[in-house]
Amino acid sequence: MRTILGWKNPEKYGESYGIEKDPKYLPELVATFRLYEAEFPTATRVQGFRFLIAQSYWGQKDWAETRKWLNEIIAKDGGANSFYKDLAERRLIKVEY
Repeated sequence: MRTILGWKNPEKYGESYGIEKDPKYLPELVATFRLYEAEFPTATRVQGFRFLIAQSYWGQKDWAETRKWLNEIIAKDGGANSFYKDLAERRLIKVEY
């Protein structure tokens, strides 16, 4: 998933990869995440990946998908009041409408 999320080389003329370069990889990222989530539903990284997906949609100004993923983080928190739930609630306040 981190490869699909992409990165940008820090050099002056650094090239971008993955979603950093082209948002066409977002559906592939979501599909890969859903496979990971099904295989490891209690993994500690699941909420973090949800947030990274929300951030990817945020970067594309896709506010509906951003809200969907942030709300999923909150719904899946299970009453733990985790870092990611708090972060998602704070981010929802800033989502454009």
